[in-house]
Amino acid sequence: MLRAVLLAFVLLLSMAAAAQQSMDYIVDRDTPEWFKKSFLDFSEDAAEAAAENKRVMIYFGQDGCPYCKKLHDLNYRQTEIVTKMRNHLDSIALNIYGDLDTVWVDGNEYSEKELAERLSIQFTPTLLFLDEQGREILRLAGYQPPKKFKIALQYVIDKEEQEPFADYLRRMSPPTTTSTTEATYPQKFVTLPYDFIHAGKPTAVLISQPQCTACNEWRDFLQSETAVLWRQARDVLEVNLYGKQEVMHGMGEAAWVAKQHVAFVPTLIFFNAEGQEEFRIDGYLRDFHLDSVFDYVVSGAYLQQPEFQRFLQKRADTLREQGVEVKLW
Repeated sequence: MLRAVLLAFVLLLSMAAAAQQSMDYIVDRDTPEWFKKSFLDFSEDAAEAAAENKRVMIYFGQDGCPYCKKLHDLNYRQTEIVTKMRNHLDSIALNIYGDLDTVWVDGNEYSEKELAERLSIQFTPTLLFLDEQGREILRLAGYQPPKKFKIALQYVIDKEEQEPFADYLRRMSPPTTTSTTEATYPQKFVTLPYDFIHAGKPTAVLISQPQCTACNEWRDFLQSETAVLWRQARDVLEVNLYGKQEVMHGMGEAAWVAKQHVAFVPTLIFFNAEGQEEFRIDGYLRDFHLDSVFDYVVSGAYLQQPEFQRFLQKRADTLREQGVEVKLW
């Protein structure tokens, strides 16, 4: 009997730990203490920041978001990052499902969740950087690791917005010697060059570069059995950020990527059968979220539900009801 009681107790602890692991990030509780305590009138916030030679950063998060937790546990623990943010930015936290009242720079009032919808916030975390007049100068949609996060901060702090951020990022993080070598793409992917206009099929384009761990993870997912259905639904091809192969007639990889205004790798861009962009992801995602993005685009759900996070939440709940384990991280 004692062994049975102990076993039940251990099981309960394990279940509690699993539940805690999925919900161990709470926006209101875990926002760093050095974030601004704002009245959420963003015209006033922009003016107050400008008076101190600062700019405004708005952080959109949600409870239980593993990528938000990664941002706080890794990026916001680095002294250089925290020092730059405290000295040059007024950082303000919002919950994409929150009900606090805000006043946007257009003078209109919104709840937190209404403002997230108004600004088309698709991923958490999303960081919006505003200039002195409250205009958006940079958006980081999804988690970015410290190295690239620091470059984004410097772009905002140095007021470099006259230069497109994608160009600035390339200039500040030039390729290594091996980054310009010709890539060998998986046989399961469509080979280059590719005719986006006359292929008659929608596409998903993975933009990557050598020596990129996250690129390898996304490539592995796209080659996996999980992604077989998605590869049947649309052509999947890979383009090297610094590559020299011809993507389409007369345009090499590097030039094509620049034309798409790609800043980060990996980036995944979805095009319809007419070669027009439908959706993109350029923040770090794990397999469940990648699979959900494909479902969101390929099923056409993005046409009826413009908020990816709501689609994602409903999909996760449906899978759990079916007894499927949902691994958010």
